[in-house]
Amino acid sequence: AEQIGRMARALLSNQSPPEPLDASISASGGAREVAIVLRGQGPALIWRSARRTSFAQSVPDAAGALAGRWHARLERDHGPLPQAMERLTVELEFFGDEGTIATRDEKTLEAAFEPGIFGALMRRRGVYTYVLPTFATLQNRRPVLRMLEQLGREATGYQTALSRGEVDLERFSTAQFRETRPGGVWIWSPCAIRSWRCRAGWTW
Repeated sequence: AEQIGRMARALLSNQSPPEPLDASISASGGAREVAIVLRGQGPALIWRSARRTSFAQSVPDAAGALAGRWHARLERDHGPLPQAMERLTVELEFFGDEGTIATRDEKTLEAAFEPGIFGALMRRRGVYTYVLPTFATLQNRRPVLRMLEQLGREATGYQTALSRGEVDLERFSTAQFRETRPGGVWIWSPCAIRSWRCRAGWTW
């Protein structure tokens, strides 16, 4: 995972990756989704994810999407991304343990989206929007339904489609790997510890 982290930092800093990836990371083996999160001294500033057949493909795509969003939304306030990387830490969130939420009553949703363990994903016509488990931890100070309503409002058309049952609602967990400081040592975050109830393909 540290190789992937160093590659993400290099790409966002507009540098060449420091080393070739191990064959096990480059190998294809089904969908591999990873989110890259940039954080300053406080809350996360920006994040983007990509889903490809290997982490070697997902990370460059996520980095490219993040760089584009930075240029459009944050460069004016925070400066060019390569220079900003000197003061920002990188976090990686590796997606896994995905499951569809078939029942939409509040009691089931409160149990399904356990704070810090599961994030929420809404999928509609092949396009999706999501909130990561680390951010769901903060948002779960409010009822889960309010978190999902907010997520739906952030994507055009999702709120109405959700109320009509036209949106697939899923939960997922992530393993989080992060820098201790900009360009520093990489460690696994405690939120990477999964709940024993979390199983791939779980359907409620």
